Amino acid sequence: MKDLKFALICLIIVLAMSSCNRFDEGPAFSLLSAKSRLTGDWEIVDFVGPDAEDYLDYLNDGYEWFFEFEKGGDGEFGYRYGSLQYSNLIEWELDEDELEISFAGNDISQTWEIQRLTNKELEMQLKGEGVDIMTWVFEKED
Repeated sequence: MKDLKFALICLIIVLAMSSCNRFDEGPAFSLLSAKSRLTGDWEIVDFVGPDAEDYLDYLNDGYEWFFEFEKGGDGEFGYRYGSLQYSNLIEWELDEDELEISFAGNDISQTWEIQRLTNKELEMQLKGEGVDIMTWVFEKED
C-alpha cells in the first residue's frame, strides 16, 4: 500500500510539472529561471518558415548574426562577416514567453515569442502585424 501511495504521488508530481510548460517547445522542466537560461551569447544557426532560404543564404555565405543578453537587461545585437562587424546596443525584458527588445539610438522595439529555451538552444519568432512567421534558431556560444 505504501508503494502504491508513493507511485501515485510521483505520478501527480510528474503530471503537474509537465502541465506547467512555459514555452511551446520546452523544456518541460528546468531548475534555472528563464532569464538565467537566456543570459549569454547566442548565434543564429537556422531559420525555419517562409522566406527562410533567403536568410539561410546569408548564413551559408559566412554571415554570423548574434544576440548578447546580459543579466541586467542590457545587451547587444549584431553580425560578423569576415573581418567586418556591426553591432547595436539593446535593452531587453522577458515576460512569460515574450521577449521585448529595444534597440539603442532609435525608436525600434520588437516583441519576440520564445518557442524553446534551454541552456544551449533558443527558438523564437518575431511578432507583429504583417510579419511572416519564421522561427529563428540559436545556439549558445561557449
